[in-house]
Amino acid sequence: MSAIERLVRHDPLTYDSTSFFDAVNAALTEWRKNDRYRQKLEQSEFTDDIESWADVHSLPTIDMREFKTRPEELAIKELDLEKAFYSSGTTSDTKSFAARTDRGIEWEKHKTERYADELIGDVDYSAVLALPVPELEKLPTDMSRRGIFRKILWVKGDKSKYYLEIEDDAMVPDFEKLLTDLKQQNGRGILQGATTQVHDFCEFLAERDESVDLGEDGVVLVAGGWKGEQHKTKKELRADFAEYLGVQPKNVMDVYATTEFTFFTGNKPGDDTPDLKRLPSQAYGYVADEEAFHKRGVVEPVDVGETGFLVIVDPTNLDYPGIILTDDIVRKHGSAYGEDTRIEYVGRAE
Repeated sequence: MSAIERLVRHDPLTYDSTSFFDAVNAALTEWRKNDRYRQKLEQSEFTDDIESWADVHSLPTIDMREFKTRPEELAIKELDLEKAFYSSGTTSDTKSFAARTDRGIEWEKHKTERYADELIGDVDYSAVLALPVPELEKLPTDMSRRGIFRKILWVKGDKSKYYLEIEDDAMVPDFEKLLTDLKQQNGRGILQGATTQVHDFCEFLAERDESVDLGEDGVVLVAGGWKGEQHKTKKELRADFAEYLGVQPKNVMDVYATTEFTFFTGNKPGDDTPDLKRLPSQAYGYVADEEAFHKRGVVEPVDVGETGFLVIVDPTNLDYPGIILTDDIVRKHGSAYGEDTRIEYVGRAE
């Protein structure tokens, strides 16, 4: 088994920097097969043998904007649009897509399932505001292959029932069925969906003077969709989840990933706050200085606790170079790479 696949199969909450560096060294061999990234390497002064985080920081990055302007040039193998993952464009107002291969999708699914299981633990049932694959396939490719629609199906998929339907080419929630089913459930449950969808269900319950209880230590998992709920703070939304779903704020799981990530960041239910997100052991994140990038076009790490652009390094991504300068503004807390590492999302660059 290669160093990369060993990292793919590695416990997502056990952090071994040597294994990570070995995977980065192996990934570089693959990333060089991409013409754009090979040119970046040839034009930069980087450490060829990665043995430290400083060595990782020396590697050139792929600017997130390239996935919006020239994504086809980032694929390492021949691009198959029927396998690519697409973004919605709602966060940055620009749609993008990122290459995927069968192997890449299998690895991403494995990492997502295992990381979710480690964070959430056992549940008795899962209700998901999403379409199952057979229904997804009825939509146009840029909808059916949307990253968030695919990835959410991998979280507790063996326990899941789905509560979106297609009506007049639009996805519509069946809240009546969801309410009926949740009232019949016992044990610890999880409700998953975009923030807007979950909060719309709360408003549906409020209009009917109803509530449900997802059980002791039940979980609400929200994946994006905050932009549609800007009339309420996260604290207010989480209070609604407590009132109508019986889920305490500490058990609201707020996950984040982009189409370009092959993993997700998120809190573990019971953590101090959902706003500080963990990274799995398959990924490393650091923060780059905004001013240095804007004025000199260079990616320079800043100290822990300082604000800047999030840079993600993912050596398990062999579909395109997995070292991405995002437009997310964040602060990093804790150690460089470990169980105590947290990412705090502050905003998005203009």
